[in-house]
Amino acid sequence: MKKIILLSMAVSMLSVLSTCGSDSTGPEPQSENWMPLSVGNCWNSTIEGYTIDPTGPDTFDLSGSMERTVTALLDHQGGFQVYEFETLMEMTFTHPDTSYVVAETLYIYLRNTGDEMREYKDTVSTDYMLIALFPLILNETWSASPVSSTIYEVVSLNASVTVPAGSFSNCAIIRETDLNAPDFQCDRYFHRNLGIVRDSLVYGNLQEIILNLESFNVLYDP
Repeated sequence: MKKIILLSMAVSMLSVLSTCGSDSTGPEPQSENWMPLSVGNCWNSTIEGYTIDPTGPDTFDLSGSMERTVTALLDHQGGFQVYEFETLMEMTFTHPDTSYVVAETLYIYLRNTGDEMREYKDTVSTDYMLIALFPLILNETWSASPVSSTIYEVVSLNASVTVPAGSFSNCAIIRETDLNAPDFQCDRYFHRNLGIVRDSLVYGNLQEIILNLESFNVLYDP
């Protein structure tokens, strides 16, 4: 359960950080702007859902908010630049007998090479997670790293979704699964030039978390 809750808090595609191949190349032009990376871009989402304590079993309703912001463009020691991506998350767990709040601030570092979106844990290590391949191709799959059990798949390029921030069509859905957790699935809806508009995370019948985009500050050209 701890892994799944952490997944709901993470930043760039709500994925848990792990290691991947070494990156020693310089920056390249961006393409396929599914996640606009400019300093100041900000996405605010609502959180709702539930989680069941398998040792209880007690059911907790979940509510809260997540703010994701591109806070800086930094030099990486590998000789390229990365965007610092900050997530501020606050989530309330409510049960008839009790409630408590979890708040956390997380940082990751993103780089769009033009062919790939790469996620780094810091500005020192050149190990990265491969979180998107460009251009997005329907049904294409890839591993987050040679040693990772995390698998990504493009399951749609024309999805429609309505969230508090508006109605969006022609969305891409990238699905994350885990070979070591067959009941886990996370679908992330991306709208071109805007970024993530919905995250839908399910772990069997033990947990469901939905993040819907509520507002954004992005130079958005639909």
